[in-house]
Amino acid sequence: MRFKGNLERIEKFDADLGPEGSMGKKIKLLVKQYLYQTSPVGALENTIQTVNDEARHIINNLLQGLEVLNEHIGKFRDELDTDITKAIKNWNELKLHDPESMSLTINDIHLKISALIKLINFCMKSKYSTMLRSSTDGDTAAEPAHNEQ
Repeated sequence: MRFKGNLERIEKFDADLGPEGSMGKKIKLLVKQYLYQTSPVGALENTIQTVNDEARHIINNLLQGLEVLNEHIGKFRDELDTDITKAIKNWNELKLHDPESMSLTINDIHLKISALIKLINFCMKSKYSTMLRSSTDGDTAAEPAHNEQ
């Protein structure tokens, strides 16, 4: 599953940035060297750029996954509104549940994911997160392709 791969990538990335991780040790060493001389500044900038690039790729991959998930939730929500028995194959087992409350819950989840996607896109485009984006990399997250109610 795509999310599981991203979770493993995030955990590895986090471990690499820790005090005992490869990037964490490298950054710590370069900062110490920087305090005493200015020559490692380029190496420190390269290391920080590597960290930022990895973070940007992780965020973009997760954002794309969220957009796909949100698109399918939106389609499912629309199917629920038209004919719940076609939208849910095991509807006979779920008849005890109120279809209106299920529809409201699905709609609420859809709207929350839409808001999260917009927030992430805003943060990725804001002036405060320029270190997360590289102008040479065309790997940008697309706007969600769905209509909100």
